[in-house]
Amino acid sequence: MLDFGEFRRRHDLGLYLPPTVAVDHQEQAAQLRNIGVYLTYSELTAALGRPHTMTQEEIASRLAGLSAADCMAHLGFIASTLHSSDGPYFRSEVQREVIGHVVGTDSEVGQVLLAAIEEAGQATIFCEQQLIHLARLVALHADDREPDDFGNQALYEDWATCIFGVTDLLDLGLVVESPEERLSWELRQCGVNHHDDRLPSIGLHHEIYRVILPQESREAAARIESAFRSHTGMSLADYFVVGAAVQARFGNNAGAVLDPAEYFRSTLLEPEVWAPFFEILARDRSGLKAELEKEEERYGSTTYGSLSIERFPLFEAQPGMYCVISPWALGRRVTEGVFHLLAEAAEAEGSNRSLYTGEFGIPFQHSVERTLRRGNAATGSPVPVAADVPYGTSRSAMRRSSDVILGYERFPVFVEVVSGPLRVGTLTRGDLEDFEADVGRLVIDKAEQLDTSIGAFLDGRLVIDEIDPATATRIWPVIVTSHAFPLRDEIDRVITKRLTMDGYLQGEKIAPLAILSAEELFFCEGFMERGESFLALISGWKSDPASAPHSFKNYLIEHGGGRAPGAAHFEVRFAEAAAEQAKRIFGRDESVKEVLAQLEEGERS
Repeated sequence: MLDFGEFRRRHDLGLYLPPTVAVDHQEQAAQLRNIGVYLTYSELTAALGRPHTMTQEEIASRLAGLSAADCMAHLGFIASTLHSSDGPYFRSEVQREVIGHVVGTDSEVGQVLLAAIEEAGQATIFCEQQLIHLARLVALHADDREPDDFGNQALYEDWATCIFGVTDLLDLGLVVESPEERLSWELRQCGVNHHDDRLPSIGLHHEIYRVILPQESREAAARIESAFRSHTGMSLADYFVVGAAVQARFGNNAGAVLDPAEYFRSTLLEPEVWAPFFEILARDRSGLKAELEKEEERYGSTTYGSLSIERFPLFEAQPGMYCVISPWALGRRVTEGVFHLLAEAAEAEGSNRSLYTGEFGIPFQHSVERTLRRGNAATGSPVPVAADVPYGTSRSAMRRSSDVILGYERFPVFVEVVSGPLRVGTLTRGDLEDFEADVGRLVIDKAEQLDTSIGAFLDGRLVIDEIDPATATRIWPVIVTSHAFPLRDEIDRVITKRLTMDGYLQGEKIAPLAILSAEELFFCEGFMERGESFLALISGWKSDPASAPHSFKNYLIEHGGGRAPGAAHFEVRFAEAAAEQAKRIFGRDESVKEVLAQLEEGERS
């Protein structure tokens, strides 16, 4: 039997876990906090008394004898089971369920795996990185033949061996002794392990695309709609509606393969509405293989995230039949994917990629401002709020203050908003040049603007009604990003070093810079509705050395006792989107109030 305490120490670098379930890593705890472990194939076979270390060549050889359609459908089933779990997928009950599906809990292998999750506490058997890399290898090496249920189960043992065997490849040769190696690894880990919550993601995108942008600029909304339709063959509304229907199908785990012609037969959606969605998001084996080869040629090899799978999270197992490769990537493609598709549309026209995506900067800024104003008012002890305050000595020298300023007595909070994702190389390869460019664009440029506004406020050039610089003892600078920004120990150290080197946000009166995402702001509003101030949340996070270098979301979950509350406003936005989808798909009239009641009932159950 395995010495679980021993393998836990050897594999500290396996998998991120939130602080609420972090394991004790004994002597390495100070260096590698909040990191869990996964069981490798080498350790599994050693526990079985048949020690063996897997190679990629052995996996490729086994996959060559298997149907790619069978493999992808089974991977999609495992991924959907993990994705649809009520809570984190690394919980023992979720892992136990998948063990039962894959090898059976009564088998010799199943018993060892159960012992790993029960005796080790936080050992993970199935994780996203494992499934993504195995999907990559399936597309590259498996056979093109039609599905045959793994040769009528005669070849299933080979497939199960691949599922567990790939874990020996995930961190092969990994070293994190130098700061550069640690930084690259942290970026790759954050890229593959971050998951946005569905409700705030859908609620926010519905607000930006379907509410704020059309309200503020019909012309911009029309240009974006035209470009999106021209590039994809479908409208934005149809894209969201079909995407929601496909996610619901795979989220319910109602079979591994989707036949859209059959699935949509009972809906009001005609083939000309839903067919383009699959043309955009799906590839067959040869198509996905070509995309993966191009990606590797451009960015280099990796066992972490995949741009190709992010772009094409659906796999065409047979003509007109689809399975999901990654439900996490599917969710991102249905929401954040609009941003990327519009960038591709501009590129296809020979224009700058930001031609259409640049239109979302102001709507996102306004969404953040409104969120902070609502949350501030909901605390019951509101403070003055200002936004884009003009200042300067002459009209030609006029500037505008930070996007939002909250006038907490003695501790004002200055907020800058920035939209746009990190580069592919940053998230999938931990490319340090790409990360440096991302930091410059998303952090340093905004830090400079914060520094300028704070300096003008302190020396009296920026005058804000009801906010007195003379009483300010410490000012909190905040950047809110449209997409998740990775945060870990080494990432935080690099950003702090860069700010110091550039001379931004320095001095005793300036608190540490806080970087949070729109999703995290959603949870902040939920806490503010319970009476907590935005200042208290930010300062609580950044003032604790144990939480300051890490994700704000982790802090908020821990602060909420294992769960961060949602914001009522974005629950309404989510309900608006759901009601619109029910109307379009089934012709069913559901009020926002009815959808909210269903959400509440789901929460109780």
